[in-house]
Amino acid sequence: MQFEASRIRRYAGAILALTLVLAFAFTGVAAAQGTQVGTLTGGVKSADGAALPGVTVTLKSPALQGERTAVTDTTGGYIFRGLPPGTYTVTFSLAGFGTAERKLDIALGATAESNPTLALATVQESVEVVGSSASILSETQVATNFKYEEVVDKLAMNRNLAAIAALAPGLTTNTPNAGQVAIAGSFAYDNVFLLNGVDINDNLFGSANPLIIEDALEQVSILTSGISAEYGRFSGGVINAITKSGGNKFQGSYRTDINNADWIDESRTEKDAIAAGRGSKHVDKTNFIHTATLGGPVLKDRLWFFGAYRRETSTEARALSLFNTGYDFGTANRRYEGKLTGSITRNHKLTADYIKQTNENSNLATINQSLSIDPATLVTRQTPADLFVARYDGILSSNLYVEAQYSRKQFGFRNTGGTETPITTSPFRALGRSGIPVDSHYHAPYFSSLDPEDRNNRQYAGALSYFLTTSSAGRHDLKLGSEYYTSSRTGGNSQSSTGYVFFADPVMAGTLPAKDSAGNIIPNFQTNVSRITNFRSVQGAQINLNTFALYLNDRWQFNNRWTFNVGGRFERHSTEATQAGISSISSTAFVPRLGATFDATGDGKWILQATYAHYAGKASETQFADNTNVGTPSQVTYTYRGPAGSGVDFAPGFNLANYEITAGSFPVANIFIDKNLNTPLTKEWTLQAGTRLGRKGEVKAVYTHRRTTSILEDYITIDLGKTTVTDGGVNFGVFDNNVIRNADSDANFRKYQGLQLLANYRVTDRWFAGAHWTVQLKNEGNFEGEAGNQPGNYSIIGDRPEFYSAERHYPTGRFDDYQKHRFRAYTTYDVKLGRVGTVTVGGIYRYDSALTYSLIANNVAITAQQLARNPGYARPPTTQTLFFGERGSQEFNPEHLVDFSLFYEVPVYKTARPFVKAEMRNAFNKQPLIGFNRTVTPDANSTLDSLGLPTGYVKGSAFGTPQNNYTATEPHVPQPRTLVFAVGFRF
Repeated sequence: MQFEASRIRRYAGAILALTLVLAFAFTGVAAAQGTQVGTLTGGVKSADGAALPGVTVTLKSPALQGERTAVTDTTGGYIFRGLPPGTYTVTFSLAGFGTAERKLDIALGATAESNPTLALATVQESVEVVGSSASILSETQVATNFKYEEVVDKLAMNRNLAAIAALAPGLTTNTPNAGQVAIAGSFAYDNVFLLNGVDINDNLFGSANPLIIEDALEQVSILTSGISAEYGRFSGGVINAITKSGGNKFQGSYRTDINNADWIDESRTEKDAIAAGRGSKHVDKTNFIHTATLGGPVLKDRLWFFGAYRRETSTEARALSLFNTGYDFGTANRRYEGKLTGSITRNHKLTADYIKQTNENSNLATINQSLSIDPATLVTRQTPADLFVARYDGILSSNLYVEAQYSRKQFGFRNTGGTETPITTSPFRALGRSGIPVDSHYHAPYFSSLDPEDRNNRQYAGALSYFLTTSSAGRHDLKLGSEYYTSSRTGGNSQSSTGYVFFADPVMAGTLPAKDSAGNIIPNFQTNVSRITNFRSVQGAQINLNTFALYLNDRWQFNNRWTFNVGGRFERHSTEATQAGISSISSTAFVPRLGATFDATGDGKWILQATYAHYAGKASETQFADNTNVGTPSQVTYTYRGPAGSGVDFAPGFNLANYEITAGSFPVANIFIDKNLNTPLTKEWTLQAGTRLGRKGEVKAVYTHRRTTSILEDYITIDLGKTTVTDGGVNFGVFDNNVIRNADSDANFRKYQGLQLLANYRVTDRWFAGAHWTVQLKNEGNFEGEAGNQPGNYSIIGDRPEFYSAERHYPTGRFDDYQKHRFRAYTTYDVKLGRVGTVTVGGIYRYDSALTYSLIANNVAITAQQLARNPGYARPPTTQTLFFGERGSQEFNPEHLVDFSLFYEVPVYKTARPFVKAEMRNAFNKQPLIGFNRTVTPDANSTLDSLGLPTGYVKGSAFGTPQNNYTATEPHVPQPRTLVFAVGFRF
């Protein structure tokens, strides 16, 4: 049964109607999911173990507008919802009994518990329990929570969300594209980054749009396993962040971050390039990033404001791949945030936040920094972005709570590529047959400035929570919620301003491409090898991907030993395209989220936990829009049949008459999508055990098992037929049909098994230490599913299967993000200097075991034996990618890195505190080869397999040598020893 988008909207409206009515007609547009607040719950009993009803529970915090109170029910239970993260003082009082006081932290998205025992009035009790971070034992949801000013700001590290997430366990940062993380073996493009409840993901790559102002961040939580039903549209995990909200006291900051390329040691690749006369030492130019924040009361306990501003004008020393020729990468960036938090009454709160960015990057590598080998590929690009979110929180009664939110995010690309239209100004990409990496980019910019692109989203969200207590079945914190999320993409994804991209290896001069007298890399046009692709984009095409979700979650505290998390989430996806003749796609999924906690001793010291969860991945534009021209231009591939020759002035190579059509895809003509396409489904279960280390620390072990099924794959088989394609009035001939559907789980699969050991310990009030160790027991399969600039791509499985074998074309093995061991230890120590301030010494030790790679030859010609198997395809393949051995059979080198920081702050007047921070990253300047050139070609003299393909290989002349610098997406060496400074003040 199919649902049109309009019907889904009606259902969404019906579900949300009750919430919105209860929210006093609050309306808006929301792009939020999950939770951006915390919860405090528990039960109060007397010394003899009896439940105490009627206890007044009072909650105070600088994060609250006023104080909150509750009265325990007949079971002694109470609950506070919608609590902004922060430090709270909670007081329990009842006539005839002593007063108990607790001081505790409420963490972002977490539920804290406090279960005091009240003594008789003759015994006065006042107990303080101070926590510096969220407990890793209290939740079945495996989450790492960082307070920004206490952890991130004190350590030597980058301060964007991906870098903060990298400090957490259960993930890796070895991803195809910058700014991504791969959580528990998931696709790196399929996580959710949230900022104040707004999905700030790049629609395609799953990295965070740069809308954060670092000093405005309050807390960041990284969720990696056992994730609640409140979160959806991912198969990996969630990075959830919130910004500050002001308060009853004026607070603010000013900070200047200072960096200089000359304060970065030259890497081994740069030193080699300098020695060969190609490179140069880093430019001595100091860059400044200025950040200011200010927050405080408009009306105390009623209306707060918060604002932030960030300005960056910087130059970063980068180097082209292969040649390691240096160039300056420039950034001119402005970010603004304005936020209001107001209480209509003590129980009803409104929040609104607006963030904007203007950004321009000069000398930007258009495809990928690790692939650009020619200065002619660099451009100056603008990426404007902004978000708006409005939220309502209401306490309708002691046990009924309502929340509603509206938001939208906008992100665009302007002047992102070339502007010239003659075919001779087209970009070139290497075939990888000459000893340099495949797709090395030269001659002209990729993409087109004539085709601007927008990636936006919009969402409505609402939820009702009900606290139910019973004498026999314990306490239930029930939450029913829904959201309607729309991800929009506009643009044709023009691959070049000319409409053409050439695929040809350059002429080589030793291990490097040769250049002519004008400095142009010399293309080599090889008969029957070189090719050109005509990308026929439709500029301004648009698609909306709609997701309607409904979820129910019950945090059920059965007794003082057993707590359960019982939830489920329903999601329905649909598409709307502006192109005529495009059929809409619908997809549904129901995913359970279950968890159980057993308190072995009844006092919270020893905890055993287990979870079972399904995660339905997002509906990605790179897949659900494949039957449209939104981001998927029609393309025709021609193979060169003309005379061999070389040079940018070799006329036959640029003459289309010398080419023959050998392949093509036309989304509106010969690409079809199963109308009941489902998003990939990840099935997960975990086992967890942990204990408190006295009152100072905790340790926890987590075993995670995942398997991804329902993977999206494209199929080109003889039974799917053929289509005669006419595009733009031109008859291009007959092409094989391509159908996109969910693969059988036995055909395409991904498996992950991991073990995490997490620990934190407060040695003294001044000394905190944390550590985690992630062991990937298994991270393997036969479907990688993503690559550089290719999120959500397909494999060769199912494409003309008569030509291929699993062993040579899609073997099973370890993925690129497989990393057996990943260890992090970090610590901060405060040295109190009395009136002259406090010095905080910080350190991070990072160990990453060797990453893997496969022995792959690219653009290998189809053999006569393979062609003999052709059952009658209209366009049989002409080249192929060939494996030698298992996927991930080889390894690079491990790395051990140490970072130090020194943070000095001194009080000068009232709360004013100037500070200075110094960081030394990679303090011992370790430069292991964590990557290198791995080009291989088939050995024509080796034994042939049944397909006529060589079973042996020959290493390229540059095999095993580092060619990408540390700033590349795929670095071959770590960033060398680097000094970074910051100065400023807080009040």
